[in-house]
Amino acid sequence: RRPGLFAHVLQGFGGRGAELLDKIGPAIIQTHSAGGPFGFLVANERPNLTKALVCFEGGAGPLLGQNGQPGAPMPNLKGIPMMYLTAENSGRANGPAIVAALKQSGAVAEHIALKDRGITGNGHFAMVETNRKEVFELIRGWIESKLPAGAPAGTQARS
Repeated sequence: RRPGLFAHVLQGFGGRGAELLDKIGPAIIQTHSAGGPFGFLVANERPNLTKALVCFEGGAGPLLGQNGQPGAPMPNLKGIPMMYLTAENSGRANGPAIVAALKQSGAVAEHIALKDRGITGNGHFAMVETNRKEVFELIRGWIESKLPAGAPAGTQARS
């Protein structure tokens, strides 16, 4: 292992992702697993270009520190709608702690457990499982509730 490699990767995530949004314009960011920190960092770097963020069992990256306690605040997340999804059989249990850290940074974040919405049996790769369309419809419905059709780019339901 190389000390500091993870910090270096995180730094690259935010900067490179911000450059991408500068080129393509406002976007909904969706991440999964180890890509989770990418979305949080990019949204913090370019909040005006982040319409919403959907994270499926993403890593906590800089959001959580030792023992699951909130890490470094990310103040630019204020008001950005964020959905953090967890599956019934994945063993991932840090969703509530990540959402608490996002809220502490000002994000309009919510943890959604698939089983609480009647979508059961999924593991960490729900997007390739037989009920993936149900998972997609849940995500789509959430996005549509946060970003009404016809709303100008960059205007989302922020508190």
